[in-house]
Amino acid sequence: SSNFGKAPHISLCCGHTAMKGAMNDIRELQKRLKAAQQKSNANKISERNCVDLVQKLIGSGQIKLYHTSSGKEWLTPEHLDQEIREALSCSGGRLDITELPGKVGVSIEHCELRVEHLCKRDVSLQRLQNDLLDNQYLKYVAQEIEESLQEEGCTAVSDLATRYTLPASF
Repeated sequence: SSNFGKAPHISLCCGHTAMKGAMNDIRELQKRLKAAQQKSNANKISERNCVDLVQKLIGSGQIKLYHTSSGKEWLTPEHLDQEIREALSCSGGRLDITELPGKVGVSIEHCELRVEHLCKRDVSLQRLQNDLLDNQYLKYVAQEIEESLQEEGCTAVSDLATRYTLPASF
């Protein structure tokens, strides 16, 4: 006779054995976890020791990190750069550098250093007095000026400087 169309015969015995093996594995893992949790903390480093170690590495110049204003974190230069770029983007492409400490949580000295670094490495960014500007903002200003010129025919440089809070020489 053919077995076509009939449900296959499943041995409950085999399924039970597999389940029993899995339960034994789980129990073994539970025992290991309990043993690990009960071990002494002698090999663990305290938070204070960790902070001291990081500060020594920073002091010796082996790593470069910036301490946040909250005192709870350190940022790598790359992460601080990313935070500055995000703050610039959120501000529409123009950001007063003195606002950066409040936005990224790092002292003004570190912010200014990273802004200088970013401007040297990325031609789409520039520092103008106390502002950080990106090309998107400058394109926006150029487009606005072009539209204004098309409507009015001419405009005074001093009016543009006032409207966009830019030096006339810019």
